[in-house]
This record gives sequence, C-alpha cells and structure tokens, in this order.
Amino acid sequence: MRAFGATSLAMSQASLPSELGRHVRAARKLKGLSIRAVAEKLGCSPRFVHELEHGKPTARMDKVIQALAGLGMELEVRGIRGESDPQASRPRSIEQVQARAQQGLYEERLAGAHARLAALLALDLVDHGDLERARGQVRKWAEARICSQWYVDQWTSLLTGSGPQIASNILALGGDDARALFQNTPFGFLVRDYLRR
Repeated sequence: MRAFGATSLAMSQASLPSELGRHVRAARKLKGLSIRAVAEKLGCSPRFVHELEHGKPTARMDKVIQALAGLGMELEVRGIRGESDPQASRPRSIEQVQARAQQGLYEERLAGAHARLAALLALDLVDHGDLERARGQVRKWAEARICSQWYVDQWTSLLTGSGPQIASNILALGGDDARALFQNTPFGFLVRDYLRR
C-alpha cells in the first residue's frame, strides 16, 4: 500500500494519536473525500473518522488499522531510538514480530476458509439455504446501514449467480479487497466452522 508514499511515524507515545490523525486527514484530503465518504467506505461513523483525524487517544486499534488500510496507508512501528542497551528493545521487537505473525496467520486462515468455501461452492456442495442466508445478511447490512456501501456493493456483486459463479467471483478477489471482504463476510456462520477445524 503506497498510495501516498510510505511514511514512518517516529514520535513519542503522547504525540502518536495526533500525528496519526494528521496523516489520515492529509490522505483523505489528497483523495478528495469527505469525512462522511470515508466513513461510508470503511463502515464506521463519521464521528469516528473525525475523532481519528483529531487525535483521539482512545480510538480502537482495529478500527484505526482498518481506516488506514481503507485510505491506502499502513502504520509502521520501529524500535526505540537512542537506547544504550540494544537488548532493551529486543522483547519489544519480538512482541512486534509475534503480533504481526499472529495477524498474518489469522488472515491466512481466513483466506483458507474462504478458499474452502469457494471450493464447496464450485462443486455445488453449499446448501441453497446457506446462500440465501448470506444474501439476506448483505440485505440486512444495507437496510440497517451496518456496513459501508462498499461492502454491500462488493458482496452483492460477489453473491450473484449460482454456487460455481460465486466461487469464481470469490477466487478472483485479490490483495486488500480480499482481506477486507474476508474480515467482513456474510458467510461468517460457515467460515467460523471452517476456522475451528
């Protein structure tokens, strides 16, 4: 994700929220988007976007990461500079590696669960009632405005046609779109079962 160029945020813990907010606001403006448009794209409230841009220190990290990804940005964390003992930063670095590894494994498992789902759809082994349940979930998102219009539009398009057609649509996804859509899937009731295996 390099839509706006890579930016490293080197700062104190106290200034992180405001500096991050400044970068989010700049990215939004560069794309010519309103706060409301970003909120719709991300499936969050305009208030969240406003608070993020203004450096609210208690913003949920998962939503912050989702907002950054939605704007084509990523957050890079580096070790502490100026420490006299290089071993002092080692546990922090290991924790960062472990956190990234856990997230990577989860995303891999989620992608694997959707690949399994696509295979079953391609073979017409998914019950028609389950397809209707997923389509109903997307309609519920639209009616209740639970998710952004982007998710609704994407899943509505993906769920068009027969099981094999849907499988082809899911398998054609790639990169950030796949990660975002698999995180917010109308097939959650099936995917959760696949993740347990």
